[in-house]
Amino acid sequence: MGQRYCTNCGNELRDGDVFCASCGKPAHETAAVATPEADVNVPPPPTYQVGGTPNFAPTSAAPPTEKPRISMTTFLVLVILAVVGIVVLLGQNDPGQAGGTGGGGSGGGSNGDSEGGGDVAGSDDQGASEDQYASNIDTFTRANYGILVANPNDHAGADVDVVGQLLDNPESRGDEVAFQMWADPNKAEWSTIVHADESSLGLRTDNYVRVRGEVLGEMEGENAFGGTVTAVEVDAYQVERVEAVEAIDPTQETVQVGQTQSNEGFSVTLDRLELGAKHTRAYVTARNEGSKTAKLDLYRSKIIQGEDGFGQKDPYEYNLPQPKSGVRPGDETEGVVIFGRPDPSEPFQVSFAWERGGYMADKPDPIVFQISP
Repeated sequence: MGQRYCTNCGNELRDGDVFCASCGKPAHETAAVATPEADVNVPPPPTYQVGGTPNFAPTSAAPPTEKPRISMTTFLVLVILAVVGIVVLLGQNDPGQAGGTGGGGSGGGSNGDSEGGGDVAGSDDQGASEDQYASNIDTFTRANYGILVANPNDHAGADVDVVGQLLDNPESRGDEVAFQMWADPNKAEWSTIVHADESSLGLRTDNYVRVRGEVLGEMEGENAFGGTVTAVEVDAYQVERVEAVEAIDPTQETVQVGQTQSNEGFSVTLDRLELGAKHTRAYVTARNEGSKTAKLDLYRSKIIQGEDGFGQKDPYEYNLPQPKSGVRPGDETEGVVIFGRPDPSEPFQVSFAWERGGYMADKPDPIVFQISP
């Protein structure tokens, strides 16, 4: 092979040189051969990468192959299809959550609504609010009376069975007797006008009554300040006076005990326990067969459940008779002792403390009743 020279600097190029050793130019760009037979094809130089960016490349190099790209529109379509697929799968597993199909189209939404015109899968009352079915209530009591107060006219003809407290004395107009009461005495709300017979004239302000009757609708009136007030109007077929406790803390559970326990000639009979939401009412009879005056010590009496103690209460508004403080030999007393409320699903004890004698009285062991659920 003939000699080759760099056309840039004139330096002699050796066989196999890719770059000029003098100026650094690529040999295939600057080489000049002395003889025709030396004019041979020179392979292109390699491509080097610095930090991922090419410094140089042969002009004849093929353009790099680009990776296929997904357009934003295609990406959004794929996401939407995936979400729809998840909703469909959920609907198949829980028909009460996804709208069903049928009729004129598919039920729209995941809450069971059928805006698309189709039937809603599941039971008839799925997706419906309480208001849609409030009109189906047959009897209104303390538990659901708020629904009646909100829309009295919508429930005309429904029954009422509720305990309330009179705001004032009943009034008589001809053959009609009417009075106003709070159907929720604890909060002094849910004003109700009751039409009753003449037997209700014996009632007085603040009395508690149980009213059974029929809803007439809503009554509007004017108060002493000229403002408009509304109330539920009820036509009562039965009105009976009840103790305050039945309005303030109605009995939720009754435990029949019927046991008598004695200690040194003093005995206590526990007839029953009435448990309300707040208190426990113990109906007792105490009898003294000893030689000295004895009495129940209500302030030391209590209900014991585990490590908890529920002491004696004295709600003044209950107006329930308590046992007498002193019981002479041969006498007895009865009444209601009120305690806090234990958990009726767990065992507990009712402990009655008592004393014997007058000043510096003896304090024997209490009389205890074991109560099991």
